[in-house]
Amino acid sequence: MTSRSTEGISVKSRFLYEGTPISKQKLSHLGFSPEEISHLRNSKIVKKSRSEDILNFVGILNPKYKNNNINTNYSIIVLPKYLHKKKISKEEKIEHISYILKALRKYKTEDKKVELENNIFLPSSIGSTNAFSLAEYLIKDYLERGIYRDNRTIFSEKNSGRIDWKRTIESFTPIKSNNTLFYPKTIKKKRISQEHKIISNFHKYALKVSIEKFGSLLGYSFNADIIPTVENMPLIKEVLRRGEQSRVYYELIKELRGKYGSRDIKLLRNLINFISPKYSSDVNNIVIGIRNYELLWERMIMQIFDPGEKKNTTTHRIKENFSPPSWRNLEHAEITTKKPSKSIPDTISKVGKDFSKLIIIDSKYYHLDYDDFNGLFEGSNPRVNDVIKQIAYEEVIRSHNLKSQIVNVFMFPEYYGISNNKLVKPFGTVFIPGLETKKPIINCLIDTNLVLRYYVQGIYLKKNFKRTLFDDFKQIEVSLTDHLQQRDSV
Repeated sequence: MTSRSTEGISVKSRFLYEGTPISKQKLSHLGFSPEEISHLRNSKIVKKSRSEDILNFVGILNPKYKNNNINTNYSIIVLPKYLHKKKISKEEKIEHISYILKALRKYKTEDKKVELENNIFLPSSIGSTNAFSLAEYLIKDYLERGIYRDNRTIFSEKNSGRIDWKRTIESFTPIKSNNTLFYPKTIKKKRISQEHKIISNFHKYALKVSIEKFGSLLGYSFNADIIPTVENMPLIKEVLRRGEQSRVYYELIKELRGKYGSRDIKLLRNLINFISPKYSSDVNNIVIGIRNYELLWERMIMQIFDPGEKKNTTTHRIKENFSPPSWRNLEHAEITTKKPSKSIPDTISKVGKDFSKLIIIDSKYYHLDYDDFNGLFEGSNPRVNDVIKQIAYEEVIRSHNLKSQIVNVFMFPEYYGISNNKLVKPFGTVFIPGLETKKPIINCLIDTNLVLRYYVQGIYLKKNFKRTLFDDFKQIEVSLTDHLQQRDSV
């Protein structure tokens, strides 16, 4: 039922970017009510940064205040900060956010801690007042079961079906002839399945709106002929105008009362919700996505470079060697702290079967906006504390793995487009002057498009690829060391 063609489908989208300023006035202009703006602030989707509010979120926003008209075809899409100022097509932006939503679903099932911290907003698609979740249910249900049909059994004397003896005996008196009783009239039952004149047509309309508004964001592509044709538009216009007072709403309520099947009940309830959503005071009604996107970024990098169940990963096994700082008094007795904490690396990837070669990865979610030609970071970059901390990681790991060869890496997100097939691109190093005896940290750009696809599809790096990557990193280390020695000898 799906195809790459999107002929006849149009999605009106407004694109915003994570980390960019967003004022109360702009949110109001986008259609959010004062109550919704308060929800966004309280949930820290919009958070204060210095003197202004910024978007701390990646996903989709659907203000009900403006979008309460079910005929609307409008979405506010908040893209990751690494796409800001990128000259890419609308189709690429929608495809990228679609993959992010797929990754979020996978992430939510994997990491219970993040679920508890409420960083992910993925409302249920059953009985939801969130327009995106409602559309997701309607599209999935249609692909699995088709348009709603009126399935019922008809009892009548005129039917050509099987005789219903119970109803026949209760309704008619038999005639005795030749010591035999017979019924000159019988009631027959017949099972029919046909589209409901009113409800099925409205189902087609709700589905059409859902596909046009959210189909691409959900990762679906439909040929125009796949979308059912909506008939009786005057009746649809009445629904848009009268809502709960419309004939369609009345028919849906009436039909729901006589249904017992699980699918019919869910579908009818969601069609009722499509007409008249019962909004509660909850941010989940207007957002789909993630706050603090760096949490997903770190998880995806780890799963690609160090896959497996958490307790069996290289990262987890080596992290056990990390301890909080040891505080002592002048007699060298330990001082107990209320909140002991320890700094631990994001990902540690072994290159072979053992720990003889290790890659320490810090998944730096910074928008460098790196200008290679002028040697300039036009965006933000890690500070000195980040560099010192990464050097300390290597020292702790080396103290427990004396024979290991180790490379230290910063990985920054970069979007190279859908045609790129190279995952990691080293572009330089960073070290602390005065600490040149410590190995430098290798700076790499990693393709966000491939990271999302690898994570969603469960693809992880093979040993041969990691060996090549490790050797490349080591070569960069040697090259820098040679350069510094030549500089100092002059």
